[in-house]
Amino acid sequence: IGPFQGAYVEERAAYFPSVGFCFLLASLLEAIGGRARTTRFIAAAAGILLALGTAALTWARLPVWQSNVTLLNDQARHDPRDPVVPITLADQYIADGHLDAALASLDRAIAMDSTRADAYHRRMLILNRMGKLPEAEAAARRTVALSPKESIYWANLGDILTREGKTHEANEATRQAVTLDGRNAENWYNYGISLAASDSLAAAMEAYRHAIAINPSHFQAVNNLGAALASSGRIAEARDIYQKAVDLQPNSVQPRMNLALASLRLGDIAAASAQ
Repeated sequence: IGPFQGAYVEERAAYFPSVGFCFLLASLLEAIGGRARTTRFIAAAAGILLALGTAALTWARLPVWQSNVTLLNDQARHDPRDPVVPITLADQYIADGHLDAALASLDRAIAMDSTRADAYHRRMLILNRMGKLPEAEAAARRTVALSPKESIYWANLGDILTREGKTHEANEATRQAVTLDGRNAENWYNYGISLAASDSLAAAMEAYRHAIAINPSHFQAVNNLGAALASSGRIAEARDIYQKAVDLQPNSVQPRMNLALASLRLGDIAAASAQ
């Protein structure tokens, strides 16, 4: 792997650009084909040695080329001070499902540069996925401290706080995400979830409506709006919203169950049975 315009490119991908060099070598051999026998012999020997040398180098690198993980680990050994390498390696570990290895790689990146918000963000995502919420919260707080203008970081912090039952703090974090980027439907949806968790149903419904206005096909926001309406006793409105959720995802069981229950509460047994 080698650095290229701020990213890392697999050296295996360098074979294609070498085609031009091969054509150049072939043209050179053809050009000297009519020369003296000694010259042709020297050129042929040089070509063979070049081929053998590159073959030997390729054979030596084969263990490194086995996977992206082996490539990145090799690069980390050659460039132990660049935090981009262990962060990229962590992404590969995450993709492979090796979360503990990903955390260890991110810890190495943070040890190199403790100001990398992206490293803390990845750490938070892994810990959240592992169900280690207090540790995930700590990583999320470090992330927003390092990069306070990224709405996604605030939204993720709010999600963790909601799951921890810290509803007031969750409301503050998700509201900050909306303040930073009010054109993002997901931010309004997350804000609605935190408000609903604190029993602020009217405010939650308003947040869900904002999300739907931005993205009318946001299924979760539509379904949650129906749930908030139902919890507020507005069953007829909830049923209409649940129908929209069914229209968005007709193969999903949850909105159909919600629609059936709302129909039952309204006394419409036939509509409930149809679901």
